[in-house]
Amino acid sequence: MRAAAAAGGTDVQPEAIENRKLPMDKVGELTSARQRLMNALTAGGRGNAPADAAHAQVMFDCWIQEQEENFQPPDIARCRTGFMTAIARVEAAIGPKPMAKAMPVAKSMKFIVYFPFNSSKITPAANKTLMEAIDAAKGMGAKQVNISGHTDLSGAGAYNAILSSKRSKTVAGALETGGVSYEVINVSAFGESAPLVKTPDNVQNAKNRRVEINISN
Repeated sequence: MRAAAAAGGTDVQPEAIENRKLPMDKVGELTSARQRLMNALTAGGRGNAPADAAHAQVMFDCWIQEQEENFQPPDIARCRTGFMTAIARVEAAIGPKPMAKAMPVAKSMKFIVYFPFNSSKITPAANKTLMEAIDAAKGMGAKQVNISGHTDLSGAGAYNAILSSKRSKTVAGALETGGVSYEVINVSAFGESAPLVKTPDNVQNAKNRRVEINISN
């Protein structure tokens, strides 16, 4: 039906995230992927590389459908890989945006992504920060992106170590989906051992539930 609508001249958009019941730990990655696709399409991707743009959109819809079903890992991986390959071709066809005036490039930048209590879910606010980090990494030509996960002091130390690792991997996946090369990404997790705000044990603190992204070139 979507293909028929597109053939008939309707502007068919990529599947919306809110239309699917996705695993919570996959929402951030797919949200970043959709934003990357929309950026490419609106920047001239359909005109510069129509076949690759269409294929990228089909593979995204394939990926989100398979991820919603979430029981066929090979199919999920096939759709995800197909999207990554196609979107890279679209972005290459668009090329870099011309700059009106040369601007100094920062040597390093830092971003902090905050998480809900006892969660590794990417919130809308966190996704906005991730998109800014992705743009910064690309603009700087980042050679190293260090990602460090943290929790607050509520809960057991062993559990918090696992939770901080999940948060780091979620952020790393979102950055990779957004076009940051996995080769420059380094992931670490510190559990509750390095709080941003010092608190007594077993105390919740929103500032401590975070992942820090340090980008350098």
